[in-house]
Amino acid sequence: MAEVYAKILKKFEDGDDLSASIHFFEDQGFSKGTDYFNVMERLSSQGYSQIIVNSELIISIVGCMIKNNWILFDIELDDPEMIDETVKEQIQLFTENVRTNSGNFEKSVGFLDWILERESILISKISLVTTDTKKRIFITRTGLVFGEKQVIETCFILIKQVIDQYLDAT
Repeated sequence: MAEVYAKILKKFEDGDDLSASIHFFEDQGFSKGTDYFNVMERLSSQGYSQIIVNSELIISIVGCMIKNNWILFDIELDDPEMIDETVKEQIQLFTENVRTNSGNFEKSVGFLDWILERESILISKISLVTTDTKKRIFITRTGLVFGEKQVIETCFILIKQVIDQYLDAT
């Protein structure tokens, strides 16, 4: 199955409630030669706006996905050349520990929160893998999602709950 891009957007639903939705590029007219700005402007005119998936939200998404039998495969950081090697190694070790034993996430997520806050580090992208089919998806800080469409749709059912809860709290 072909891999596709999608964008997580938010929109006010039922008055004051913000709700996340997924928009597949192929369904929105995105293609080579299509102006991303024009498509986003059209979606904006329909009431949608971009969502920034900050590090706090990414960590919540990872926790939810792990509880639902997904595997954290990788964490990518913004400006990795500006980050101390020891910090990069600690984050890599965290990722490997969680990848090999999902129970390690709950035990060490506080450390990850602390190191990201202390060092002012932003997570730019995560990759997650399904435990059953080993299909991988990528989620970026800008709300872009990449993977097989069916896998993204399945994943988004869980991600939407986390994002909607986060939007309700902000």
